[in-house]
Amino acid sequence: MTAHTATFDHDTKLRARDYVDRLQQESLARSASGSHADVLGYWRARSGMYRHLAAVVVTAVKSRMSDGERWSLERFRQDLLNRTADPASRAEFQRWFDHRHGMLRSITRRLWQLATEQEPPLAGLWLALEAQPNPDFESGTHNGSISIPLKWHSIADIADGRRRVLDFIKYNQLGGGNFVGKAGQIARNGEPWVHLSYNGRIWKGWEFDSKAEVDEKGNPISQVDEQSQSKPHSFKFEVLAGGGWASNSQRYETPDQAQSAARELSSRWMAVEDWRVVPSDEPPNQQSKIVVIQVGDKPPVTPVAPPPQPQEENVLRYSLQIRGRWGRKRTDDFLSVDLAKRVDPKAPWALTTLQIMMFNKVRELAVQPGARLKLVESPMTISSDGIERFLLGSDRTLHEEVLK
Repeated sequence: MTAHTATFDHDTKLRARDYVDRLQQESLARSASGSHADVLGYWRARSGMYRHLAAVVVTAVKSRMSDGERWSLERFRQDLLNRTADPASRAEFQRWFDHRHGMLRSITRRLWQLATEQEPPLAGLWLALEAQPNPDFESGTHNGSISIPLKWHSIADIADGRRRVLDFIKYNQLGGGNFVGKAGQIARNGEPWVHLSYNGRIWKGWEFDSKAEVDEKGNPISQVDEQSQSKPHSFKFEVLAGGGWASNSQRYETPDQAQSAARELSSRWMAVEDWRVVPSDEPPNQQSKIVVIQVGDKPPVTPVAPPPQPQEENVLRYSLQIRGRWGRKRTDDFLSVDLAKRVDPKAPWALTTLQIMMFNKVRELAVQPGARLKLVESPMTISSDGIERFLLGSDRTLHEEVLK
């Protein structure tokens, strides 16, 4: 083996640090609580050495080595020997390495497992999905704490991948700052092909700042008829209020129009914590507010009847509020899920019916024992133009319990 000190790129170093942190957490989980201080001391004293081993493993995985585990351990040994100029120190390290070879081989195997989870399989189309906390939000908020480990999903084509991305974003209530890392990357036969951005657009390669937009076949947009592209038919805005994302029936031609409407609503509705613009498959129903000024003779003024005032409907919304853990969540969080959106106040639903719906939703979300469940009834007013209005403080708790 060539005698030199290995150097690693930034991505490899970040992944190596993350894997060593995972190993430390796994060691803590296996150890008795009284020995946690000793375990932490061990990993902190040797973190640099194990990060180097992890970086060598990542390099081997990226290179698709068939005997990568054995190569990684030998490369690690040689790298550390090359750093030691004193013959006595080299001999001492070699004795330590031989004595700890079994332990080091186990650690290398676990690092290999973690690293290969990050790489797509070699055959077929695979989509990467993950979510990370957004550092712009407080750690106690949903956006500031959500963490979904990376996983590669087999897909039929890019269109299937795009649908999965948008469903993943909506189901997990992700903002743009959560959809990062490898999220949206599509590999073809183990190699980078395209990636999907937060708004569902498709780009050539995996580079974050790619300017080459492609269609659902992977062809450059400029070489195909743009009218045939499967682009979003419209855009809508969603607001975060009361612990969950919700939207109205308004659909806009452009993201800018949806953003303007979202800002206007959030300026007059104090319950809005955040808002976002997402694509919609429905046709636009809000006209663009563009004023055309015509120069010339003043046209005759035709009386225009005032637009009809929107009709309003009073309804009840039933929701399930969950405070705890569900799915793969490792820390407590808050989630509000609608069970029914437009119920006639004159015919409210029975509590037994709502409890059955609640437990069905609990099973669907894989809510973990210990979570606090709350059934809430919320009076609302919905106008014919899609605007929903809540009266702050009008929510009524129908049922509470701790999941066992």
